[in-house]
Parts: sequence; C-alpha cells; structure tokens
Amino acid sequence: MAIGSARPRCGSRGGAATTDAWGGSVWFRDWLRTDELARQRYEAIKRTLSEQQVGKRDYDDYTLAKTAFFDEVQQEFEQWAATAGVADPDRASGR
Repeated sequence: MAIGSARPRCGSRGGAATTDAWGGSVWFRDWLRTDELARQRYEAIKRTLSEQQVGKRDYDDYTLAKTAFFDEVQQEFEQWAATAGVADPDRASGR
C-alpha cells in the first residue's frame, strides 16, 4: 500500500519503512509468484536496468525506472489484490 493510502500499491516506493510499505512489498512478491508474465517482465526490466547501472555510484535512474514499471502494472496488481483479498477493509474504511 502507498504510505497513507488504503489501496494496495505494488513494489517498494522508498521512504520510511512502514507496515503499509512492507505489506505492499509482500503483496507485490505474492503477485509476481502467481503471474508468470508479470514476473518475466519485472525480471527483464531489473536485468536491463542492472546492466545499465554497472559502475555507477548513483542508482536513481534504476529506482525511477523501476517506479515507472510499478506505475505501469498498478492496475493489474490492484485487480489481483482485489481477487486475492489482500486489501484491509478496516484500513480502507479508516478504522
């Protein structure tokens, strides 16, 4: 989930370590385990980005490109999350 958000967010988006951020990362992992095509796409992006970053001290480009991937697959991830029941109804209602 995004920090301060009631909807599941995929991947790690940086910032403070929170339960929401951890939950989003775990859910993203679980989604990748169930969706072979998404897993292959993510692996390909990570490999390409890693190759592009060899020898660089700053990984900002790598992080930004991964964030772009998360944004691209967010809707697919949310659909999976809804059917997998990973959204927390108490959190969504503000309780």
